[in-house]
Amino acid sequence: MGELRNIANAKIEAEQAKLINSLPADIEALKRKNAANGLLRSGNTILGVAALCSNALDSLGKVVLEQYRWAVVQSLLTSQSWVEELVRTSPDQLQSLFDSCIEHVKREANLAGSPNAAPECIAKLEAKLGAISNDIALSLRASFAERKRGLIRNIGNASAGWLSKLFGGLKP
Repeated sequence: MGELRNIANAKIEAEQAKLINSLPADIEALKRKNAANGLLRSGNTILGVAALCSNALDSLGKVVLEQYRWAVVQSLLTSQSWVEELVRTSPDQLQSLFDSCIEHVKREANLAGSPNAAPECIAKLEAKLGAISNDIALSLRASFAERKRGLIRNIGNASAGWLSKLFGGLKP
């Protein structure tokens, strides 16, 4: 289980680094677009940065879920406690990107001369982070339950097959 988790974490970290590194370029592209429209130092830029950050968090959340779900499905011995450990640590996988997003929002709010706009955007990003973490938790628990149910069905089907072979030749 540890090896699978390490592989999943490495893939998550690679995606996280990619998103953190691409965010400044995405923000600069947004600012160029807004500057061309005369909206550079406006609330539109701050909201645009918050939207870029929200999309980046969504993207990373999908990768975290995909990789942890893969680890749950591939593990030979998956336990409820191991799945709960993945659930507990999944918000940590989003934290570096979230922190980067907060800094970008604060910086752009200050540059626009609207530092009071930052708390509202940050609150929305915090809510997004909470929703993503909750979705990951529910999905991982559901994957574990489905896997467990599938194993029980397979054991039941195999047992029924053995019993029919064993007792199928007997006649009352």
